[in-house]
Amino acid sequence: MVNINSLRFIAIICMAGLVSGGMLSPVYASSIISLDKAYTFTPDTNYGLTKSSSDSTLLTDGVYTFGHFWTKPTTAGWQESGTIEIIIDLEAVFRIDVISFNTARGGHAGVSYPTQVFAFTGETLDSLHYVGDVVSDKENIAGSTFVRKFSLVLNGSVARYVVLEVVPGGKYTFCDEIEILGSVDLEHLSPESAGSSLKDVRNFVDKLKGLKRKIEFLYKRIGKVRSVVNDDSKLNDQLIEIERAVARASTIQEFRSLEIKLMSINAEALRLKHDGQQYILTTVSPWTPASKPETPLETTVDSLTFSMPSGGVDWHALMLTNLSENKRAYDFTVNVLPPNAPNINLYQAITVQSAAMEEVPDALMPISESVSLYPGESRMILLSAQGALHGEWGGIFQVSSESLNIKIPLSLRTEQVNLHMPLTINSVVWDYLYFPPIRNQQQLALEDLRTHHINVTVVPQMYIPLLGDKHEISFDRLTDYLKLQKGVDKVLLFTYWNDLKRLDFNGSTFLSKVWKLEFLTWCEGIFSAAEKAGFRRQQIYLYPFDEMKRDIISHFIDLAKWARGQVPALQFYATIDNVDALNAIPFLDIAQIKNMDKIVNQAINFSRISKTELWLYDSHGPAKSNSPYDYYRLQPWKAFSLGYTGVGFWSYADIGWGESVGTAWNDFDGRRPDFAVIYEGKDGSLISSRRWEAWRIGLEDYQLLSLYAQRKGSEAALALAESVLKDMDKTWKADIVRSHILNELSKQLEELN
Repeated sequence: MVNINSLRFIAIICMAGLVSGGMLSPVYASSIISLDKAYTFTPDTNYGLTKSSSDSTLLTDGVYTFGHFWTKPTTAGWQESGTIEIIIDLEAVFRIDVISFNTARGGHAGVSYPTQVFAFTGETLDSLHYVGDVVSDKENIAGSTFVRKFSLVLNGSVARYVVLEVVPGGKYTFCDEIEILGSVDLEHLSPESAGSSLKDVRNFVDKLKGLKRKIEFLYKRIGKVRSVVNDDSKLNDQLIEIERAVARASTIQEFRSLEIKLMSINAEALRLKHDGQQYILTTVSPWTPASKPETPLETTVDSLTFSMPSGGVDWHALMLTNLSENKRAYDFTVNVLPPNAPNINLYQAITVQSAAMEEVPDALMPISESVSLYPGESRMILLSAQGALHGEWGGIFQVSSESLNIKIPLSLRTEQVNLHMPLTINSVVWDYLYFPPIRNQQQLALEDLRTHHINVTVVPQMYIPLLGDKHEISFDRLTDYLKLQKGVDKVLLFTYWNDLKRLDFNGSTFLSKVWKLEFLTWCEGIFSAAEKAGFRRQQIYLYPFDEMKRDIISHFIDLAKWARGQVPALQFYATIDNVDALNAIPFLDIAQIKNMDKIVNQAINFSRISKTELWLYDSHGPAKSNSPYDYYRLQPWKAFSLGYTGVGFWSYADIGWGESVGTAWNDFDGRRPDFAVIYEGKDGSLISSRRWEAWRIGLEDYQLLSLYAQRKGSEAALALAESVLKDMDKTWKADIVRSHILNELSKQLEELN
């Protein structure tokens, strides 16, 4: 039995952002009692630019970081760590008044403040008490680079030990100083009651994290519904009652009941605004980055028009809101389409909870039966069509429920424009087939990747033999992996030599005489393995270093200078995410540049002499919060505007490594948020996402822009691309420009015929 504050009491603390006391008492003169005190932490720091696992006073030495927060030795950094536990021994019993945690965020680099820093104090590690969340603060939000000291004010907790359970908010967590203020004057304090052991605290933290998430999501939804209710006193009183009930709730059933009551208030408020209407059905961009909607958009649905090239797709989305007083089931059907018309596929966007504490309609669940909605609940319904034969068709999209029967005219047109598969743009999503969501569904995943125009594959290091390993079975494993990659145009062999230990073997150091001889033999083994799988040498690229920094840049340049003269067929690829690494571009055949304004334009100057092919990529997280529109769909548009010939993002199916990573449906069950754009279906299927479909149509947009440039001139095509990129908040803009391109190209083809 955990002898610790009850879940109900913790809920109140988490909800209101309260701590164990109010203002700092003026009776005692607090000082920094943590200065130079030793601590232990797990797991070890593992971020290369700040790594300092052996330093047990780095976070209590009083030294704050100046300059770039996560590249300084005065900062401790964790990457994909899961919950971080820090135990500080104050060496004596103190009256603790304040606990501070100095940390940083940087949206461009995927760096976030911790989601929570749960604090426990006790006179021993077997008598710990929960005292609050150090980073429970309205300023704990995502944003641009900023360093902030979060503080928790206590009411004189008596303790020798402070235990912090740090819950990362993203891929990276950084801290340069933990400060504890207190005093030795214990005269007026009563001894603490018996507390919990460190083992019990660790078990309890998981429950605490889950409870706080439920509370945060509910309170965000209450805020959205309050914006709908406005000044209606009766409904506002009901919202206040729900707020109070949230503070008392401690079970999944209680939270679900409150969520249903909240949606019912939303329905009543909307009925008042819409003259007692029983539903609202409106159009919405399929690529809107909207979180779970509470207020439907005011755009009525008159008809739906699909326009697509041969081989391409088009999408529409509707938002349906149930305004009745009862739960209702809705049926969706498409009919009256004649033979040979494009197939219409129907989906509902299932809401998932992201690590950024947002509810995002993202997973595209095929609609095979009725869709049920509670009063006040909204659901995004999506329709997709894929063009094949040129022609025009008409049909009806029908929405029905009890007495409701809505018929929406459909118009479908497949233009004469042909996308000419495969697409000319290079697309890579680091599709490692051993990732948990797809390792038992490899063939299904490969078909899905080709359908979404992925024509570049990255072979992870586990399938590539190490230098010095001459066993044929090692190369056979590479051959077997490549045999699966049918339809791929380029193969990137990722050896991950960033870990320089992987470069040396049997005492032979990098670029020594023995090393060079072994490298030449290894290259022949690689090419032979690829040829057995059906790939030509011209399709193979060595990907030795990822996001090169510091001395690794010079290592690569030295390797490339020597190897190009020895192995004429050898081609190099690397990812570039910093200004210094731009110097490596002339020695690369393909340089994939991170989508950062400060380097994407400079890269063009470095590539001019060598004619290095430039691609674009992004890896910002957490992924579910990334906009389907500007992050996924518009990356190919930006690549076109820059003259880049490839794009990519991390990653197709990454939900973490190992056996206990959880599922793509949950950002909170692993060591870090998930990056996958697909979800696991219950029947072994793969569920697509709005993000993944936005990526596909963005690649097709690139091809259409290229065709437009051939027919109308590059300046005209660039002007269209720029018109979309300058209005990235208008998620419908790309669709309008795409329709214009299709119309213009079709007219020209009709005139030629």
